[in-house]
Amino acid sequence: MKANDENMLDYMFMNRRQYHIPVYQRNYDWKKENCILLYNDIIQAAKNDKKHFFGSIVQVNLKEENGVNNYLIIDGQQRMTSVYLLLKALYDLETHPYNKEDLERLLFNFRDSKKYSNNLIGKLKLKPIKTDNKQFEYLMSDNVEKMDDTSNIKINYELFKSLIKDSIKSKIETSQILRGIKNLEVVMITLQEEKNGLGDNPQEVFERINSTGEDLTLSDLIRNFCINDWFR
Repeated sequence: MKANDENMLDYMFMNRRQYHIPVYQRNYDWKKENCILLYNDIIQAAKNDKKHFFGSIVQVNLKEENGVNNYLIIDGQQRMTSVYLLLKALYDLETHPYNKEDLERLLFNFRDSKKYSNNLIGKLKLKPIKTDNKQFEYLMSDNVEKMDDTSNIKINYELFKSLIKDSIKSKIETSQILRGIKNLEVVMITLQEEKNGLGDNPQEVFERINSTGEDLTLSDLIRNFCINDWFR
């Protein structure tokens, strides 16, 4: 296991990366209050121009495919998805060409100054679980009208857009909001696949992560066994 302090955007939104949310993860379910708290923290970080600790992200390296480095997110998918939705909302409201290009490079993979692939899936840096993925693809392909109104992906995207519009009315520029996002700091924990008794057991890591939090639900316990089975 390796743990490093990283700037979230510099590390996780680098070019030619794709983060996969495994099938055993729960749906994206951040509530309104979670998003508002995140947004307010970002605005405060922008105003103070100070780093803001955003928790830990637990990942496992997967094999590289077609020049894209792939990672499996064991813990932190709710926060990462929320930041992605915020970046998309910011991108859609941005009017300055230079800032819009900056945001586009955070959201999409590129090769030789062009979007990495003609296939939307290859462009995106986040691959949600199947139940969320269709809504996510609708959003990222600018087909919001096709999205399910009950999807948390749509609900929180629209919430972030509303919060950004309120900030703009309060004379906070989009570039300041992006600066606040760039001040997010995370502890990146990279697990080493267990081989011959050496390395990390993702099941045990998952249990330790949850040992000080809320009680695990039945679905969480099932997910726990799936994590262990993934590496067998």
